[in-house]
Amino acid sequence: MELKKIKMVAGNQEKSVLVLVSNVMENTAAHGIPNIKRAHTPLRRIVWAMLFLFGFTMFGIQAFELITQYLSFEVDINFEIVYEGRTEFPAVTICNMNPIKESFLSKSEDLNELLGRDAAKSPTNGSMNNSSMSVTMMGVGTTTTTQAITTSANNNGRYQDWNNVDYSAEDDDFSNIFAARDIVASLPYDERRESGHELDDMLLECSFKGFPCSPDNFTHFYNYHYGNCFTFNGGDRTEEHFTTKPGPLYGLSMELYVEQDEYIADIQPAAGIRVTVHPRNAMAFPEDNGVSVTPGLETSIGVKRRLAQHVPVPYTNCTPVENLEKISVFKQKFPWVLYNRETCENNCLFYEVLDTCDCTDPRYSYNISDGQACTHNDSVCVDEVEGRYFSGKSVRICACTTPCEATTYEPTVSASKWPNIKYMEEVLEAIENTDELMADYQEDPSFVTDNFVKVLVFYNELNYEHVYDTEKYLWYNLLSDLGGQFGLWVGVSVLTVFEFVELMYDIVFVLLRKFCGISRRNKTGSTDNIQ
Repeated sequence: MELKKIKMVAGNQEKSVLVLVSNVMENTAAHGIPNIKRAHTPLRRIVWAMLFLFGFTMFGIQAFELITQYLSFEVDINFEIVYEGRTEFPAVTICNMNPIKESFLSKSEDLNELLGRDAAKSPTNGSMNNSSMSVTMMGVGTTTTTQAITTSANNNGRYQDWNNVDYSAEDDDFSNIFAARDIVASLPYDERRESGHELDDMLLECSFKGFPCSPDNFTHFYNYHYGNCFTFNGGDRTEEHFTTKPGPLYGLSMELYVEQDEYIADIQPAAGIRVTVHPRNAMAFPEDNGVSVTPGLETSIGVKRRLAQHVPVPYTNCTPVENLEKISVFKQKFPWVLYNRETCENNCLFYEVLDTCDCTDPRYSYNISDGQACTHNDSVCVDEVEGRYFSGKSVRICACTTPCEATTYEPTVSASKWPNIKYMEEVLEAIENTDELMADYQEDPSFVTDNFVKVLVFYNELNYEHVYDTEKYLWYNLLSDLGGQFGLWVGVSVLTVFEFVELMYDIVFVLLRKFCGISRRNKTGSTDNIQ
């Protein structure tokens, strides 16, 4: 008797579930489903069921395309011209193109031996000895061998000597620069400054927006290619400089002395100043980005600012500028530096060389604790590492991507003769009143045009280009489009969805009552049997 009651209750529960489903199908706001329930013939039910399945299939296809579009995380690129009445002035880095002063040769036997000179005499124009010479690296205690180049036109003393060209030999200027760089790079970073030109000697006159400036307004860093470099308005300065008007009168003006009598022809055959304009918190690489300024000219460098902003992951793979792990080599020495792609690439290459060649790349060797600087003997290993790195076959994966925010300055360069005939008189008078310059002048008529240069750095206009990304397809666009497609093909809205949610809740509730009721009755029946 009890078993029969239980079966009757279960049957009633199953009928309750069917009733619930039937009621929802008949009364739901979804188009098509009520027609399946209300159809009077099997054929009509089949037709309405097929139409509903077709609509649901079309919705599925459209939903797949919409979700795929959303997951592609595309962006729109926007461009606008923005006017800013008060604009931050960029950092300006200047370097003498001659990295090592000739007067420093008297303090370095290694450089004298490299250039084939007598350390006691240190002549002005030495030449490379045409034999293999041993160079002891200062402060390192290792020995490297530098092979002199004999196939260059300069070494043969003539041009266009094409019959005696050895295509497998390095150019002598190229070899000299890197060999001299290795010698200076072996010194502790703070001791390298003595080898190059000082700003106190180079800077003759300085003004910013018509007000005077001095060497105290510049900060120093050592560059492997140009030696001592000095930055005006760098990121390590607490005082920021702004400008409110465009034009050369409202920028930085410098008169500089290149000191050609200190040049070493075997290391630097050209003369002038290297000028780089860059953001305040960016590491300057004048060997890659810069303008070479010629003596005897006034060079105007008008810049235009460009700001690029990218949305972060997952829409782009840009790197936040606050990411400091990827520029650790530079961050140790220059804590104000922020991330950019060039700094990251050089940082990654530094560690790739360190791991593979067991020495530090002298171009970016700032801390002696990083290890011994690579010498000319390590050049084969370093060249192989660079070749693999720039061909994308590097072992180290650094993911040096575009920064999420980057400011660049596009220069427009022009030049004019300087000083003119009338102004030359004032320049000569100033020289005569300066003892240090008078000692070098010695009534040389070409002294000014060979050694003096004027540089103007300013904004061409205060408008700047703003290029920025915006998300093309956001989550609320996806929901809106999915709702539109669902309504179009199936006739379902958000409220209709909740009808089916309510149905699922009722079904679960009925099933739970069913199983709980059966369990209770089974337990009661077992107790009665025991009694």
